[in-house]
Amino acid sequence: MLRTITRNKRPQRASARRRFPERRLHLVDIENLAGDSLPTLSQVREALGLYTDCLAVEDMDQVEVASSHLTLLNAALGWPHAHYRVRSGPDGADLALLDVLRHENVTNRFTHVAIGSGDYLFA
Repeated sequence: MLRTITRNKRPQRASARRRFPERRLHLVDIENLAGDSLPTLSQVREALGLYTDCLAVEDMDQVEVASSHLTLLNAALGWPHAHYRVRSGPDGADLALLDVLRHENVTNRFTHVAIGSGDYLFA
């Protein structure tokens, strides 16, 4: 059965999410993607190439790359134009990325989230 509903109310304002273009948040645990707890600069660059081959990073997208303090320099040099999160210890990078999801108002700022990690924490 098809019904038509007519409202006599004034049209509501478009939400902030609809006024802006679609954006994707990329959450990347570089150590997991590179397959090494201390990836070299070339491993980070290779991971970047493989990631962007699978999933395009658009101009309006935001990329958050997380690693331990020991990997930060290679991550920053190998994956330029990203925001970097540093947390060491077991699952440190994943916990740093989870903080982004919890505290950065992701649902109002982004239409999609892509997670580049091999850990179970995001499951």
